[in-house]
This record gives sequence, C-alpha cells and structure tokens, in this order.
Amino acid sequence: MTFLVLFILILPLFNFFGLLFLPKSLQKFGDWLAIVGLGISFSGSIILFQYIWGKTTWQMFWLWFSFNAQSPVRVGIWLDNLSVIMLVIVCLISGLVHLFSVSYMHADKHYLRYFAYLGLFTFAMLGLVVSDNLLTLYIFWELVGLASYLLIGFWSEKKSAIRAAKKAFLINRIGDTGFLIGICLVWVYFGTWQLPDIQILISQNKPQIPIENWQMTLIGFCLFCGAIGKSAQFPLQIWLPDAMEGPTPVSALLHAATMVAAGVFLLARVFFLLNLDVLLIVAFIGTITAFMGAFAALVQKDLKKVLAFSTISQLGYMVLGMGVGAYQAALFHLLTHAFFKAGLFLSAGAVIHSLHHLGKKIDLEFDAQNMYLLGGLGQKMPFIRLSFGICGAALVGLPLFSGFLSKDAILSGAWAWASKMGEGGSYFFYIVPISAFLTVLLSALYIGRMFFLLFWGEFTLSKLYRKAENAENMLQDAPILMKIPLVILMLGSLWLGFSYTPWGSESDWLRQGLTTPVNIFLGLQTQKDLLELEHHFHFWTSIISIALIISGLLVAYLLFIRNKFDAQTLTFNSKSLYRLSHESFFLNQLYQSVLVQQGWRLAQATAHFDQKVIDTFVLVFARFWVVLGFVVAWFDRAVIDGLVNFTAAMVAWVGRVTKSFQTGGAQGFFIASIILILWIYWWVVY
Repeated sequence: MTFLVLFILILPLFNFFGLLFLPKSLQKFGDWLAIVGLGISFSGSIILFQYIWGKTTWQMFWLWFSFNAQSPVRVGIWLDNLSVIMLVIVCLISGLVHLFSVSYMHADKHYLRYFAYLGLFTFAMLGLVVSDNLLTLYIFWELVGLASYLLIGFWSEKKSAIRAAKKAFLINRIGDTGFLIGICLVWVYFGTWQLPDIQILISQNKPQIPIENWQMTLIGFCLFCGAIGKSAQFPLQIWLPDAMEGPTPVSALLHAATMVAAGVFLLARVFFLLNLDVLLIVAFIGTITAFMGAFAALVQKDLKKVLAFSTISQLGYMVLGMGVGAYQAALFHLLTHAFFKAGLFLSAGAVIHSLHHLGKKIDLEFDAQNMYLLGGLGQKMPFIRLSFGICGAALVGLPLFSGFLSKDAILSGAWAWASKMGEGGSYFFYIVPISAFLTVLLSALYIGRMFFLLFWGEFTLSKLYRKAENAENMLQDAPILMKIPLVILMLGSLWLGFSYTPWGSESDWLRQGLTTPVNIFLGLQTQKDLLELEHHFHFWTSIISIALIISGLLVAYLLFIRNKFDAQTLTFNSKSLYRLSHESFFLNQLYQSVLVQQGWRLAQATAHFDQKVIDTFVLVFARFWVVLGFVVAWFDRAVIDGLVNFTAAMVAWVGRVTKSFQTGGAQGFFIASIILILWIYWWVVY
C-alpha cells in the first residue's frame, strides 16, 4: 500500500523533472510520456479507491523531527474516503487536461515546459489531499500556490499574465498568513499537527492546555483564512478573474477541481475544529461570495471571465454548505463541480482555439473571447454546443444532471440550518437560503446569456468584418483530442455516476461515503436534526430551484435573443465596439448605473476624505511630533547633558582640591592625623 501511494505521488513529480531535462531525442514524446504517467497514477488511485472506500482508513507515518522528547513531529499519509475520492478526481481531471492540451498548446514554443508545470501542480495537489498533518498539508499548499503562479504566468511575454500571476500569488499570501498562524496555534493548544490525533483530542475535550471558546474561534478563523485565499472567497476573491490570463486548459485544471477546491477540502479536513462562531462566519462569507460572483458574471463580455466569476459563485456554495453543517452536500458539489466546470472551461478553450485558427486563415485579428463579437457558432460547432449545453445545464442545476443533486442538497441544508437557528423567532438566518436561491436565478441567467450569445443566431463575425464574410464555412469543430476529454466530462455531468435516482441523493453511495465528522461544538443531535430537516425540505427546494432556473433561462432568452442587437447597423470602429460590448443590453446598463457609477462616486468621496481629512490629520500629527522632537532634543542638551557635565565638573574640582593634600610628606600626614584626632575628640566630648 505504501509503495502504491508513493508511486502515485512521485509519477507527476517525475514528469516535472523529466520533461525539463529530457534529451532532445525524446522531447517529441514528452507530452505523451506525461499523459501515460497520469494514466498510471489514475489507475493506481482507482485501486486505492476500491480498497479504502466504505471499508477502512489507512495511515502511515514516520518521525520527521522533534522539539523535545515529548513533542515529536511525524510526517505521513492518511487515506480515508475523502482523500481517495479526491485522488481519483485530481488524477482524472489532470489527465483530461493533459490530453486536451496536446491540441490546444501544440504550437507553443514552450510546449514541454507547460507539461512539466502541469506535473508539478498535480504532484502538489496529490500530496495535499493525502497529508495526515497540518504542517505537510501547508507545505504542499504552498507548492500548489507556486505551481499555479508558474501556470498563470506561463505566457511570460504578456504583461497582463505576469501581473495576474503576481496578484494571485500575493493575495493568496494574505490568506496563507492566517492559515500559518492557525497551524501554530493548533500546536500550542494540542501539541500535535496530526489530524487524526487532533480529532481524538477534540472529541475527548482533552487539549494539551485548557482552551476557551474564543481561542477555538481564533484557531478556526485563522484556518479558514487559508480557504478564503485559496478558494477565492470574499474579500480575497479578486485574484481569480485575472488568473484567466493563463492558457485555458490551465483554467480548467486550477479552477475546476484542484487549486480553488483545496480551500473547501481544508474546511472538510478541519471541520471538527470549527465551533459555532466560525461556522456562522463561514456560512455568511460563502453566501456573500456566491451571490457576488453570480451577479458579476452577468455583465462580463469575456467568456473566460464569466466562467471565472461562476467558479467564485460555485465555491461560495460549497463554503456556504460547510458553514451550515451540510458537510456531505458541500463535498458532493465539489465533486460534481469538477466535471461540469472543467467541461465548460475546455468547451470555451475549444471555441477560442477554433477562432484563433480562423483568424489566421483569413488574416484577421479580433478578440476571440468577446462574446458580443461571436455568435452563431452552434451551426458549425455542434459538438462544442452540446458539451457546453450539458455542462451548463449541470451548473445551473437542471434535473437529470449532477449539479441538480449537489446544489439542491446545499440549498436544502441552508434552509434546514436557517430553520434550526431561527427556532427562537429570529429571521436573520434566512438571509443565507434566500440569497442562495437568488444565486440560482442569477446562475441560470448568466449561463443562458453565455449560451445564447455564443451558439444561437447568425454568424456575427461576418457582419462586423469584411474579411469574415465567408469565414463561417471555414470554422471547424473541436479536433478528436479535444472531443475525448469533453465526452468524459459530459458523462460526468449527468446524474448517473453520482446517484441511483435523478431526484435525490440522500442515501446514495457517494453521500453515504462522505460521512460528516462529529463536531462537538455543533452537537451530534443538532447534526442529526439538520440531516432530517434537509430531507424534509428537499422536495420544496427542488421545486423552487427548478422554477427559478426556468425563469432565469427565459429572461436570458428574451434579453439576448429576441431583443438582440442588429450587428449590421453598426459601423466597426472603436466607439461602436464599445457600444457593442458595454451598452447593448439592459443588464449591462443596470450594472453600470447601479454598481459602477455609484462605486465611482463612493471612490471619489473616499479619495476626497483621504486627501482632506486623513492627510490633514497625518500632517498635523507629523508636525506635532516634529515640534515635540525639537523640545525633547533641547531638554536632552540643556538638562540631561547639563546635569552630566555639571557632575563631571564637580568631580574634577573635588579631585583637584583633594589632590593638593596629597603631598607625600610625613609631616603633612602627622599634622592631618593630629587634626583628625582632635576633631573626633571634640565631637565625642561635646
């Protein structure tokens, strides 16, 4: 078992070093060597899955170092249901991305280096999911950040890609700082980083030193900070949209199943450490992120940016699920999201790839990611339209698709949590499920908008560019090496692989395997009550969700198909392109007036406050300290130095006076002795 696990881990690392230093005679086979290596790792993960899932847990560790005899630090591997299912997902998605990249990146001058970076990233992610302690998990966590930095900034000749990579790396350091503090606090209070040991100490309420509730809140929040950064939660979500500057297959790998999902995986691993206060924070952060991401996706013109904000929103759903105690539902959504989001990104990559080739054929430069310039692609790209449609249906949560099962489980859990928390008559907690349902509506709206703009109607490019008048017939569908991964991801977006029935998943194999760990802060009875309430609300959750999805898709159709702009009336210049990209639709105008303009006014007001109030206060404060500095300097020179100099002068004067008595003559000493004896006699007698 140990050999198999290490073999699975080392193969992607071997790909990294091997492809960087591969002999020239073998470089033309480097991509397929990497794919074969991932295939072997995937096969090994399937074997581990069959051995571990629902049967046992397996742990292997070695002594790493020790602070003293009582504080050994061990490093090891922990295989349970969660880690083996993540091994399968990471290896599968990474392998499909490798295969897709053969066609997508074949003309890149740094082709082998790209596959080497993919190998490093896969190794880091696999190491993260099998780590049995927080310290090694943190090491692999940071290695994931390094690999993502290399992949996001892979096209280093693009300044925007370099800026995006730096932004992702630096913003993640903010969250990781909190994560590191949390790891240190765990050691202080529990004396170990071994996750199974910490879980036992928590369940027995036997920390190394007594710990109060506010200290547990601090530990839990610090650990959650790592998830906020890595999973792009509010307010650290700003790096993820810019990360789209990397190659599109990288976006599928980083943002579908691996890097950004690492934050949700971390919450699952430390779920037993999160008390009620932290869970409440987690729930509301996830709610805010889900809603904001979906709303921002409504007005993006770049098709990859839409999917980026969609990822933020879906990750918000998962974090929300963890916060409301719907542990199984959150992890279920993480797994279903891996398939349909990877499918959406790779479908977008296939569109971009075909349009780039079209541009080269007709000698035309245009933005192949601007949805307002594309359109009518479905007739010539039916396979990509199908893959995008199936994966998009799974994302919005239509019945018969995987997203319907996992998303509705989170919605049911949020409703059950609000009902349980609001038993005293408080309606405040219903903000969470209400916002989650609104996010369902927005999700249907932005996916419908994207689908209709890309694949419906007439071929827009031919109406905007003279060179593209007959280009529609030159447009090609995805090549075979792109279709194979998309077929697998489409199948994974259906309900068949995750549930015995298309309408519910409460008793199916996946959710039964992802058993919620006991959280003593939440209480065993409360966890049971939440599961029962979730089952009770599931039917109505599904009905409301389906109604909202149909409404969102209908609104998207009315806004972006029936009232679609007439591209023939536009003259192609910078002004009309701006109008085409920003002003053609009601939602964009609403976004501009409600958010952008008001945000601009707020920015101006805050800038004015900064210049007139903050800067003035700082200036006055600085002048006060300058004046105080002069006063202190004078006091130092006149008083302190004066006293020291006066004391020195007095000592020198006394020395000179007493020195005159030290003549060295016997007569002088005799006379001085007589005078001293007479003085003592006079003092004693009188």
